[in-house]
Formats: sequence, structure tokens, C-alpha cells
Amino acid sequence: MKIQDVLKDKRFSEFSLIAGLSGAGNAISTVTVIDTPDGAKWLSGGEFVITTAYMLKDDEEALLAFIHTLHRRKASALGIKQGRYIENIPDSAVSLADNLGLPLLLIPQKFPYADIINPILSELVNQQTNRLIQANLIHTKFTELAVSDASIPDILATFMSIVGVPAAFLDFETVQIWYSDSDSSLAQHLQAERILSHRDLDRTRYDLHLIANQSRSFGVLIFEKGVLERETEEESANALLMQEKDPGFKIALENTTTNIILREQTIISNRQVAERYKGLLIQDILIHNIKSETEIHNRAEIFGWDFHHGGIVLEVDINNIKQRFKRNFSNNTSKMLEEMSTEIFDISIREILKLYPNAHYVKLSDIIIFVLSIRPKERKLMEKNIAEAFSRIQRCIINIPFTISFGIGRYYENIEQIHLSYQEAREVIRLSYIFSWFNRILYYEKMDLFRIFLPILDNQEALEACRNCLQPLLDYDRKNGKNMLETLQVVSECDWNLKLAAERMFLHPNSVKYRMEQIGKLIHRNFREHSDRLFLEIAILTYTMSKKLPDWTE
Repeated sequence: MKIQDVLKDKRFSEFSLIAGLSGAGNAISTVTVIDTPDGAKWLSGGEFVITTAYMLKDDEEALLAFIHTLHRRKASALGIKQGRYIENIPDSAVSLADNLGLPLLLIPQKFPYADIINPILSELVNQQTNRLIQANLIHTKFTELAVSDASIPDILATFMSIVGVPAAFLDFETVQIWYSDSDSSLAQHLQAERILSHRDLDRTRYDLHLIANQSRSFGVLIFEKGVLERETEEESANALLMQEKDPGFKIALENTTTNIILREQTIISNRQVAERYKGLLIQDILIHNIKSETEIHNRAEIFGWDFHHGGIVLEVDINNIKQRFKRNFSNNTSKMLEEMSTEIFDISIREILKLYPNAHYVKLSDIIIFVLSIRPKERKLMEKNIAEAFSRIQRCIINIPFTISFGIGRYYENIEQIHLSYQEAREVIRLSYIFSWFNRILYYEKMDLFRIFLPILDNQEALEACRNCLQPLLDYDRKNGKNMLETLQVVSECDWNLKLAAERMFLHPNSVKYRMEQIGKLIHRNFREHSDRLFLEIAILTYTMSKKLPDWTE
């Protein structure tokens, strides 16, 4: 019940509103009488205050202070019995009530308090009873939905049937949108837009209500603009103030939120169980924990999978996220990084499955491993399709401060050999960190030269030989502040052409010649000998690939 409802009531037709019209919509929580100087300090908000103004008679300043106090205590209105102790309300009081938006009513002296209080309280009790009845009906409807494991569209349709407002729900993980009414203007607008993430939703066009519990955000309810209103800046920026046209709106929204959370938790739980068992099969295939090809096909058949066309491994790596975790370790940062990596994973999964619906995957720390089984006729377009999927993922994560790389092994006709493709995909991702080849697609088949050198990095004897060859230059550069090793690298890259190397380093050819003579003496190598030049090229490349290894430059 609001002040404007009191003024419209025929029983109070003799009441007159002389100030504070802008506050006529103030809700009334109760009616109270104050005739003592300190009575206002007990107000808790929403009271329609009635007074004879005994404590204010002949004191204009006290009346103004009283109006200020009522406004500060969030009273809904002030009613003064006219003629008992105050005949005329001062202009200053009228002006102040107008400025504060506090309705100021004149009440004829003939009205007993009981004739004011009882009808209003009776109406408040009736309204509250109706709200409780409505709340119980709403709760019953949504309880039935929860018990019957109703779908999200059913939940949304029930919400719409209660409040008459169409709604949609965007799932953060799948980026799928469900509607209360697929024919509504809201649904048509959303279907016409390219929604790849909740960030794509136009906040000037839609109202959003977050669906979340303490541990997880599931998605957002979407409404046409104006259904929800933001609270004032003094209050929580994340909360939402429901329109009061329908008192059941907030109750229906709360029940819808609860039901969607329950439904989402069930979906996620079922998905996690299924993914766990599927992930175990993929892991067994990748690490070759399989007795035979027949075992793979038998286990795959349980999930409706078909590996008869062999497969290839595609690894999605979030570049340098582990280093970011180590550098910025804190609960807040870890949660933020985890949320970002989860979003990247979800987008990657969505785009790869959109490209190859029969792809299978397993999440391992900061990577996702996909096994793609592609028919022979479709393999010609594989690189083109993967490149397009990679570009789509890049566009979707443009606002996330991380990039990704694809590491792709070779295709094997026998699924039992897929572990080799996995090892190859891992090797090219390893190369991407050695050479900082981030934000790109890396195919093992196109890394012939670098693949030759990968085994050297795991061979201590080979590393020792390369280290012993270049260590004198590293020591010399460190001691004298020179760059002999860099000179040797540039000359080697220029096919041992001193003039070309001098141009690249902006030096005189004689300076490069002199440096090379010094280098030859330091490392005891003859640059005219083909075998020495070949060994130096191998040592330099090995150094480039392994300079991040411990003790290499110590």
C-alpha cells in the first residue's frame, strides 16, 4: 500500500496533500503516532507518521527539524492534525517537504486515530496475506518443476506464465540460449544476433540477471530493457530492484533462479561423470594403455564412438598461463586465471566440436587434447577447417589476456597408434615455448629440421659437446661485455658470407673479419673446414633451442 492509495480511498477523502507530491508512491509499512520530541528516533522506515504536533507548536525550527528527521529515517509520509496545536503550516515546512519528496498531509481534527490506523493496517494485512498466498502458489509450481526435473525451457515458460514477461537464459559453458517463448520479440532479437559469449550481449538493449551460487556462475537471465532496474549508487551495484507493479515478480525470479541452478548442477554433474569415463578412455589411448585395437573399438562403442578411420591429435595450449599463475599467486588472481582458462577451454571445445562433432577430448591442466577421427575424403580440407576454427577462437578470446597455440601430430590410420600423434603434438608445443612461437598453429609434419634436434635436447652427451664448443664465447662475452656469440650466429645465418653479415650488423667487413679471427682462436675452429662450420651450425641451433635449460649459460 502506498500514500497515493490512502489519498484515493473514499474514507480519507478529506485528507489534503499540501507538499511532497513526488513521494506519493512511497510504500507504507505501518502507521504510527508521534507526539513526543524524541519519538522519531524509533522509526525503522516506511511509517506513515501521524501527529497533533503538540511538541512542535509555536516552533517553526522544530517542525523543520522534525521533517528532516522523518526523511532521514525513511518515513513514508507525515500527517498533521490541523487545528489542534497548528492551524497553518509554515511555507518553509511546505517547501522543505517538497524538496525532500516527503508527502505532507493535513488531517481534519475530527478523525480519531483508530479511524486512520485500523483501515490502513487492515489493508496492509490483506495485501500481505495475498502476497503469502501468491508466494505459496509460486513456490508450489516451482517445487513441482524441481521434483519432475523439468527442463530449463519449462522453467522459463512457468516464470513467464506467472509474471507475463518473456525471458531467456544464456548458459555460460555451452553458450546455448533457451527461451520462455521462442516466438517472443526477445527471442527473435537474440536469434538474429551472433552471440558467442555473454560479453556479446548489448547491455543497452537487455537487462541481465546473474544466475550463480557461492562457488559458480552458471549463466544470465535475459530480459528486454526496463524489466529490471538498477539500484541507487549508494546501494550494492550488483543487486537488482524488481519493479513493484507485480509483487510476485521478485518471488518468481528467485524461484526461477533456484530451479535453474538445480537444473544446471544436475546437467553439469551428469556431464562430468560422462566426461570422466570418456576422458579415461581418451587418456588410455593417448598413453597407449591399451592391449589391442579391438579393445579400443569395444570401449569406444559403449559411448557410440567410431575410430575405424584412425585419428590425429590436436592439442590446445594456453600460452604461458602457468608462468602467470606462479608470478601472481593469490586466491583472487588464481580464481581469475582459472575462470579465464575455463572460458578459453569452453570456447575451444565449442568451436572444435562445431567443426568436427565426432571429436573427443580430455582436459589436462592447462591444455585440452582432441582426438579427431576424419573420413579420408574430408582430410583434404582439414588444415583449412582447423585454421578457420583457430581464427574464430582468437576472435572470441580477444578480450582475454592470453593467446593459444594448436599443436597437431600426424594422422594415423590405425587408432592404436594415436599415442604417437599425441607425442608429436606435445613435441611441437614444446618447440613453441623454446622459440616463443605463440598464437599459431603448429604441425609436426612441417617441423622436419627442428624435429631432428629435439632428441639432442634430451641427450646430455650431445648437449655437453655443444656447450663445450660455445662456452669460451659465452665466457668471453660475459667478461668483456662483447657479443662474439651473436657475431658467430649472424655469420652462420648469412651462410658464412662476411660482407652480408657486416651489412646486417651495420659493421665494416674488416671488423667482422677481425671478430671471426678472434672467435676461431677462442673456440679452436677453422671456418674454412666444412665439418667445423657444420658442427658450429648444429651447436648454435642447439644453443638457441636449449638456452632456457638450467646451467647452459651459468
